[in-house]
Amino acid sequence: AGYLIQWRRLGTATMAMEQTGRIIGSEAELYFGNADGSLWTNLTSVAPAPSIEASKLGGILTFTRPGTRGVVLAAAASIPGTPWLFTIEFPTRAVLAPADAFLRKMAGIALLCVTLGLVAAWLLSRQIVLPLRRLTDASDAIAAGDASRRVQLTRADELGRLGESFDVMAGQVQESRIRLDEKVAARTKELNQTL
Repeated sequence: AGYLIQWRRLGTATMAMEQTGRIIGSEAELYFGNADGSLWTNLTSVAPAPSIEASKLGGILTFTRPGTRGVVLAAAASIPGTPWLFTIEFPTRAVLAPADAFLRKMAGIALLCVTLGLVAAWLLSRQIVLPLRRLTDASDAIAAGDASRRVQLTRADELGRLGESFDVMAGQVQESRIRLDEKVAARTKELNQTL
């Protein structure tokens, strides 16, 4: 039968935008338009129509509003029983800014974790590789005839026990070699005396 219209004066354009910003966010803009797309307003002045057909406005969508902030993410709906549509629009950059900030923060944290992990792995490998290198060098020296070589690892872990066992073994090899040399010398002396 007709329309009931309720008016509320928002005041100046600046005041209207401030009130709209408090209600839906500082980056948001509220637009009303008619179904044929010929008239759009942002409550302060006439605004350009969205770059998408008015009949396709509904739900959540992205489009460009000519002469404004570029691509926007908008929630659009029609006002039931009227030829009017409204949109609440946010610049895409404003919507994605928190996600971008979060991703940058997480990338920084991930980089820090990877760096700390690499440093920890390097330090741990030095704790393992250097004693193993000492063991290898000592075993090569004993194999080459230097039975006096010792590792002398003073650690309270498996590598320390391995080093102690190696030093005991090296001492036994040295004692065996000394006894063998003494026996060879004694046999040589006996052979020389019998001849």
